Amino acid sequence: MRRIGLMALLAAAPGCMLTQAEYDSKVSTLPDDGPRELVITSINPDSGPRRGGTEVAIGVELDEEPLVYFDGLGADVIEWGSNGVRCTTPRFDSSGWVDVEVWSGADYGVAQDGFYVE
Repeated sequence: MRRIGLMALLAAAPGCMLTQAEYDSKVSTLPDDGPRELVITSINPDSGPRRGGTEVAIGVELDEEPLVYFDGLGADVIEWGSNGVRCTTPRFDSSGWVDVEVWSGADYGVAQDGFYVE
């Protein structure tokens, strides 16, 4: 695995919220036949506090540097490799189950209700 800095797409502090326009822009760049589905095999731990900062390991096959989102909020990627990614959770406004999304190039995977915010 190699160590990387903050995600280039966000270019801001971890936990910043993507605007709807930024999210739609990312989705609109997908090829017509769609992305390869990334299958998220594990999320460990699968819960953390609202204040964020929980280090989470996500099991997923990756070909390119990933972008990770918890309920649409960007996570800070610490390290990644072909079998997964380690990141820290953003700060959340409320508690409850949230989706975990992973982008690797045009490839996309989501674990619906994959992480519980305490």
